[in-house]
Amino acid sequence: SMTLSKLDTGMPVLGLLRFKHALLKSHDLELKGEYSQAKAVLESAIEMATEQTDIAPALCNLALLEDIQGNDTNTQSYYERAWQILCSHPMPRLYPVIGHNLLLKYAKNGDIQKATHLLNEYRTMVTPSNTLQQLQFLNDQLHLARQLGHRPMLLDSYKEAERLLLS
Repeated sequence: SMTLSKLDTGMPVLGLLRFKHALLKSHDLELKGEYSQAKAVLESAIEMATEQTDIAPALCNLALLEDIQGNDTNTQSYYERAWQILCSHPMPRLYPVIGHNLLLKYAKNGDIQKATHLLNEYRTMVTPSNTLQQLQFLNDQLHLARQLGHRPMLLDSYKEAERLLLS
């Protein structure tokens, strides 16, 4: 028989499984073009999430849904909320996803000051000794430089990547 303590330890796992199921269900609905239903599933997933580290990917998925539908303001807002979570709960695997998309959204909307601030914030979050993180950051900097037509930043990205790869 199951004791109460075993049941209690099983509850967080059950909640996480429900959360993961909701993410998969929303993706399936998105693939079927049922965007409003996918959004509703993601919003309910966020409500059931207990960890900020679960909320950030769900917000990223909401941003992608909004972007597909051309809702730039909502897209940017979801990416900003996800980025704020990354700032307080670092998840390096999401930097090149959320950081990249938010940088390009700022550039597309002509908000160069926000893009520059985000790029600097992103740079400080990357682990200097982690070559993969450094290269992912430089790739995102490169994409931003292209979007902005900023040749010095573009050349700096190439030069720094070459230095990392040759060291």
